[in-house]
Amino acid sequence: MVTQSVAKNGLNWGKSLPVQSVQEMVRNDPQILPQRYIRTGDETPSPTTFSSGFDIPVIDMALISLQQEKTKLHMACQDWGFFQIVNHGIPESLLKRTKKAVGEFFELPLKEKKKYAQPPDDVEGYGQAYVVTEDQKLDWGDL
Repeated sequence: MVTQSVAKNGLNWGKSLPVQSVQEMVRNDPQILPQRYIRTGDETPSPTTFSSGFDIPVIDMALISLQQEKTKLHMACQDWGFFQIVNHGIPESLLKRTKKAVGEFFELPLKEKKKYAQPPDDVEGYGQAYVVTEDQKLDWGDL
């Protein structure tokens, strides 16, 4: 297991090894699927792990000063790792422009995207985050 290996070897989760762009791999040869992206049965979630009966936590920023909403936020972070925010005050027009800009960024040539690559010892920037070993299974996507 990667996390045990990382803990034993003292690897730094803030550092990420360079990984080839998934988008570029598909552009070059859509038939290739590198072994690092294939997960065995014990590495994939079972169908019972996810259920349509679960609702993604929703955090209301208009209520965030209330202890009940803070508790919901804490539980969402602890139990889910993500959540939806409502009443955040960000204009819809800004959200649309941001989504458009992100889409345009990923359509740029690889050479241009690499100008924004993750620097060493950082997880911010273009690339894959949290790649700490050469044999680690990877997610099928670029960040």
